[in-house]
Amino acid sequence: MGELQTIRSGIIAGLTEWKNRKNSGIVDAEAQALADATISHFTSQLGAVDKAIALTIDNDCDLQSKRDLLLSISGVGETLAGVVLAELPGPDVLRSSAEVVAYAGLNPRSISRESPSIERHTSPRLATPFFALHYTCWRYPPCGTILRSWRW
Repeated sequence: MGELQTIRSGIIAGLTEWKNRKNSGIVDAEAQALADATISHFTSQLGAVDKAIALTIDNDCDLQSKRDLLLSISGVGETLAGVVLAELPGPDVLRSSAEVVAYAGLNPRSISRESPSIERHTSPRLATPFFALHYTCWRYPPCGTILRSWRW
């Protein structure tokens, strides 16, 4: 599923780039049409990848139960749940919420000497969704209870 998330982030980057190019003043009608076709292609590919991610989760009972748990949090949707499931290693690697935060790169100083397997990550693909999840949990306190039941 990690590969699908990598493809998804690449498609989003391309889609954003072409939307920005189109809105930056393309005057030529043929160039405008090509930009529209490129945007349409990226949009359809994004839909296909999202379906593949959902299918991958639906076909795995463990991922499905974790996704359902994440979706029970107000403000967490399919996209954020998919990124969290794809990017986080299991509880055998990350044994506490502090280690999850450190792994996401949100607080690299919290990586302890007792956890040498955790390397500093600062990937926006991971840090941005985790910041969104943190914000959601801050605004919706029962979120912490839900995530604790996941044994993180």
